[in-house]
Parts: sequence; C-alpha cells; structure tokens
Amino acid sequence: MGLLERLKRSLENRSEVNSGEAEKGLKIRQEEVKGQLLRSIDKWLVPYKSGQGVLQNRNQCGAEKDVIERQINIYKKELREIFSDKELFLLRYKLHQKADLRCEFREKRGHLPLKKLEKLLQLERQTSSDKGRQFIKICQRLGLIEIRKPLKTYENIAQRESGSNNVKGYQGRSAGTLGKGVVKEKGNVPSR
Repeated sequence: MGLLERLKRSLENRSEVNSGEAEKGLKIRQEEVKGQLLRSIDKWLVPYKSGQGVLQNRNQCGAEKDVIERQINIYKKELREIFSDKELFLLRYKLHQKADLRCEFREKRGHLPLKKLEKLLQLERQTSSDKGRQFIKICQRLGLIEIRKPLKTYENIAQRESGSNNVKGYQGRSAGTLGKGVVKEKGNVPSR
C-alpha cells in the first residue's frame, strides 16, 4: 500500500510540474503570436499625419479597421488555438478602440481631453509593436507631452535645501542629518 501511494503522489507531482511548464509555454506562445499580429498590423497602418481633411481622416480610420480585421483573419487559426474567445474579443476591441481614438486624435490635431489622451497612450503601449514609442514622439513634437531628464540625486537634494537651481559644489547629504544639512565639496557642514 505504501508503495502504491508513493507512486500516485509522484505521478501527481509530475503532472503539476508539467502543467506549470505548459502554462509558461502557453504564455510565451501567446506573446509571440500577439507580437506577430501587432507587427503585421503596424506594418500596414499609416503613421499619424496632421492637416488631413475630416473625410480623408475618417476613410483612413475605416481602412485601419479593415487592416485589423484582415490581419486577425490571417492569424485566426493560431489565435484560436492559443487565446480564448474572450481574450480574442478583448484584443480585437482594444485594436478597434485604438483606431477610433487615433482618428479623433488626428481630427482634432492632438487636442484631446486628458482622459482620452491617456487612454490612447495606454492602448498604444498595449497594442502596438513598438510599445507606443512613435505615439510618444508625436505627442512631444506637438508639445502635448514634455519629458524631462531626471536630475541627479544630489541635485535634487540641493534644490530642495536651497530652493535654487545653483547646485555647484554640493555632493549630497551629510551622514545623520537626513536633509537638514548639505555637505559641500570641502566637507564643511553648514551651521544651523
């Protein structure tokens, strides 16, 4: 009896390990197929253009949706094997929603309400092969997004302490003061 129980347990453990590996393999395969689909869609999409007429823009929106459907139909067999119907529906919905928001973005020359702009950025990051880099560059060019380079730690501290942008000569906080004093290059601690 003990031998039979041990054999059952070892078989159960093997099946659990195999199912864990199968889940990892499935996730990797899902990402690969999704990446192929998104690259093929992005290859056919026209980049953002400003200054288009309304009719031309709406025609382009319809063309983008046709491209999405055509590419999904091309990858239909692989997508159905890997994704559930719900996941496939959500992916298709996100792609169509992105096409609508892109149309509105072009129509209004980038002047979308903040929530719609954030939603479009989120969809671009989720459903484009370049993770939204092209969209971010366009927003920077239009002046909608301003990306600043982060300051070095000692520059942040010095600005907070002195309230100015002049940080020449500061290296960082002195040990034990926790922001109440700043160490100068010569090592002198300012008086309190």
